[in-house]
Amino acid sequence: AGMVFFPAQQADVCDTLGYSTLQVPIATLPGNSFELTNALPFSPLGTNTPTYPALRGALQAATAYQDMNPTHKVLVVLATDGDPTSCPPVIIDDIAKLALAARNYNGVRTYVIGVAGSTIPNLDKIAAAGGTVKAYDITQDIAEFSAKMAEIRSEALGCDFEIPATPPGTELDFNQINFTYTPKGIGSPKILPRADDLADCGDTAGWYYDSNLSPTKILLCPASCSTVTADSAAKVAALFGCKPIFN
Repeated sequence: AGMVFFPAQQADVCDTLGYSTLQVPIATLPGNSFELTNALPFSPLGTNTPTYPALRGALQAATAYQDMNPTHKVLVVLATDGDPTSCPPVIIDDIAKLALAARNYNGVRTYVIGVAGSTIPNLDKIAAAGGTVKAYDITQDIAEFSAKMAEIRSEALGCDFEIPATPPGTELDFNQINFTYTPKGIGSPKILPRADDLADCGDTAGWYYDSNLSPTKILLCPASCSTVTADSAAKVAALFGCKPIFN
């Protein structure tokens, strides 16, 4: 986890570069917890809400980190107390396009938490574009922030995985893929059997495609989903060009 605040304490609060350089660089938890909590200001940093440059900068940092760490799953959490009030564009649809672009580029998703003062339907648009359906609403109780972050951590581990685009001139054989899960990220990976669909999963471990005709995602069966999301150090991988194991 890493962190950046907005508005930033810089001469130009609309400068995207100021937000792409994180105030707390990304590092592993719990080792990075002191730096994260120690960086929190006692008082708010400003009155404006420069959402566009802030989210754009944070997404630039996230997508760059994803490029450098292709085996990781990188995401952005935007927490805000209001609608954009400075640094055009302030139109929600334009801001949502930033989240969509990052997701389309290399899979970085955008989660949104709205605290008192924010307009949840507006934040829902950003979350939906970022691939996370809707914003987390804590406008009535800021004490729920920690719980919502925990929900995001659990959900972000994910039970669905987008299939990346293949290099130019190549074609992916969807019948030559295996999917593995490594408990605690240590030791030998376990090959999960492939199911035809959700109904075929039953109560056993496994995975299936969102569509057997034109797959775009690998989805975990409920039994595997609960196992993986409960394992904060889980490691999963897709093996291409391999004879699949069926349930």
